[in-house]
Amino acid sequence: MANIRGVSLISGVKYVTDNFGEGGLVKVVDSLESQDRDILRSKLHPMNWYPIKTYSAFMAAADRIFGKGDYNLCFNIGKYSAEDIFSGLYKVFLELGNPHFVIRRGHIAWRTIIDSGELEIEQAGDKFVKVRITGFEEPDKAFCWKVSGYFGKVLEMSGAKNVRVNEGKCACDGGPYCEYDIQWE
Repeated sequence: MANIRGVSLISGVKYVTDNFGEGGLVKVVDSLESQDRDILRSKLHPMNWYPIKTYSAFMAAADRIFGKGDYNLCFNIGKYSAEDIFSGLYKVFLELGNPHFVIRRGHIAWRTIIDSGELEIEQAGDKFVKVRITGFEEPDKAFCWKVSGYFGKVLEMSGAKNVRVNEGKCACDGGPYCEYDIQWE
């Protein structure tokens, strides 16, 4: 079973609460299966591990209830989470004005937050990288969209301008892995 640090789950909960209120959070949590509800109703700790399945179900439910069911809200959760996480505990992975600093440390940041899969980064140009997530145990569209928003925001926070993220291959669609093409100015 794939797990994610509580810091990510907490930031997703904060996104829903900040944008849709406590009532919105209750509505999303109440729509989940009992084991996921139990986790989200418990005291979440930033450094504890939680099932990615729970996080993905939470994001998908939020997108279904407050979004359009197209995962764009999951993308926005990813952006919010990146800003929340990399403004605090994980800011050591950023160097302002240097997107390549975070790119070189991406695999380390991945491993500290997620315990499944490997993050591989291929530098394809000065302002273009391919990011692959291989061996990820539980691919899920909500999580893929969250990752797209997350990657883009992290690079933006490190100084990249007009970041564009495109998931060219997806394990959810039968691909061998998830692959993101990321370009910026």
